[in-house]
Amino acid sequence: MSPLSEQDKKDIRMELDSHIFESMSTRGTEDEIASLLLTLQTLGEPEEFLVQEVAQRKLTQATRTFNPIHITSALLMNMGNGFIHTFKHIAFSLLYLFIFAFSLTSVVKLIVPSRVGYFTDNEGFFHFGISTQIEGKKEVLGFWYVPLSIGIAIVLYLLATLLMRVFNKKPKK
Repeated sequence: MSPLSEQDKKDIRMELDSHIFESMSTRGTEDEIASLLLTLQTLGEPEEFLVQEVAQRKLTQATRTFNPIHITSALLMNMGNGFIHTFKHIAFSLLYLFIFAFSLTSVVKLIVPSRVGYFTDNEGFFHFGISTQIEGKKEVLGFWYVPLSIGIAIVLYLLATLLMRVFNKKPKK
């Protein structure tokens, strides 16, 4: 539970306490120690049953704060939770990789302006980003490439994070 906020840790502890209390009260046995041990045995190892809860709460925190560090952590934590879940988070990871690429190319445009941009050639083909071969190609956007790529990165970042929030909502019980 270490990657979670103190409030999330407290909430999980309260849920566990509530579950243990309810389980022990429904058993109705006179031996409280035996009832507690049976309840804890039924729960299983914390490393197993808490993994998904911690990953889900981290994802909720990431989509609420829009913090890139929290988002990266949440994506990594949620990768191994089943095939579809893993596939979904790999897709989100690729989307964030595109965001990083757009941001990076805008910085590189400031360093090597002739090699980065929106290039077209006489045959109608285009190339967006970093190009090593610029012979016969015309750069169309000039320095407008920088605000455009930063704008695309910001829009993709907000869209990806909001989509992650929508796709990862827990169903109501």
